[in-house]
Amino acid sequence: MISATTVRSVVRAALLPLAMACAYALPLSAQVPSASAPALAMADNYAAMAKGFNAVAWNPAMLGMPDRPRFSIGLLPVRGGVGIGPITMGDVAEYQSRFLDDAVKEEWLRRIIANGGEKGSASGDLTYLAMSAGRIGFQLSTMSQLSANLSPDAAELLLFGNAERTTGEDFDLGNSRIQGMVTTTAAATFAQTIPMRLLLPVAEQHVSVGVTVKYTVGNALILGRNTGSTVSNTGGDIDVSFPVIQSDSAASARTIDRGRGIGVDVGAAWRGGPLTISATVRNLYNSFAWDTAGFVYRPGTVRFDGTSGDAQIDMESYANAPSELKHAVQGATYARQFSVGGAWRVNEKLLVAGDVRQHLGAGVPTGPRSHFGVATEYRPIRALTMRGGIALITGGYQLGGGAGIDVGPMSVSASVGQRRGAFGADNMAAFGLSFGDR
Repeated sequence: MISATTVRSVVRAALLPLAMACAYALPLSAQVPSASAPALAMADNYAAMAKGFNAVAWNPAMLGMPDRPRFSIGLLPVRGGVGIGPITMGDVAEYQSRFLDDAVKEEWLRRIIANGGEKGSASGDLTYLAMSAGRIGFQLSTMSQLSANLSPDAAELLLFGNAERTTGEDFDLGNSRIQGMVTTTAAATFAQTIPMRLLLPVAEQHVSVGVTVKYTVGNALILGRNTGSTVSNTGGDIDVSFPVIQSDSAASARTIDRGRGIGVDVGAAWRGGPLTISATVRNLYNSFAWDTAGFVYRPGTVRFDGTSGDAQIDMESYANAPSELKHAVQGATYARQFSVGGAWRVNEKLLVAGDVRQHLGAGVPTGPRSHFGVATEYRPIRALTMRGGIALITGGYQLGGGAGIDVGPMSVSASVGQRRGAFGADNMAAFGLSFGDR
């Protein structure tokens, strides 16, 4: 008979990779990420404010507005975020060199149950080049995202084992899952001014439309989920099934091309006096799909009957993967998104903006599925800009703040933000250095 201690060790070993993904999610977000630190400072309420190279990610039609810069360039703007919840990295760090007693475990588990699981997410966006020249823009970026969820029962197994806390029903690993993807996209934008006026009592009006064409290459994918795992509460039986599909990382199979496709965004913008209105449909058309020829499958099974057992975690052919997981790979594409934004220039120093966004249909959302927010930009002096914003998003909120300094054609911006949503709380930061006439 295998001892309870051995059983607990095997269970924890089987679940540890998923727990590590929640706690230490590597930077694995949008198909064309925002190359703008000011956008993060304004909690991503930026659709009617994007100028120059920022219009590529936000609304191509903004390059047709009369105040567009003749030329702008962003040099390696970066943006990243990572967070887990409800047990945060701060909670874990506090007990890194201390004994984790049962009272603390109980408190953590209570919070995890109330939250529906321990959830983690991470993202990292790097833009190699973003630039605009008049009504034309270009951006080359790599985007990555990772999300993971550890069910309440799985968290209890990690904290207490299968025979240390309670007796009763068996443990069900529920909706434990992990998904991460890395893609690289080249995007080209063109805008055209339209000679028309709306029937509004505004003397000066400007209308433009724009299109962004994107070519995306999939660099890496990992996707795994629980498929009916159970663990006996009384110590003997273990039946863990957590299959994983991933891009093959073997040296002979390394490549940055794991899939490809073309996408199209369209936008329109109108300005009348101090008011600007922006409307965008991202991924109006998108043919991106993963090429599974370079993928492998890990069964991820651990089984014990109290006296003997086995584990299957070695790589196998993708063809052996369950159909449910293959279907999930087919769905790991980009969702369509509709966005409307507005900006009101109150005076020379103060501007107020707001955005509403909604993802539509299937696919991986590029950010929260819904967004409704407001933001302000204030210039106490010509060279200094202060920004802040708030938004209600799917399952929570987003906050942002930051500042920028303008010296001649050069602008340096930094921002921080926090987002609490469906996958816990993310702490985000962005930095950007750009050049262009204003």
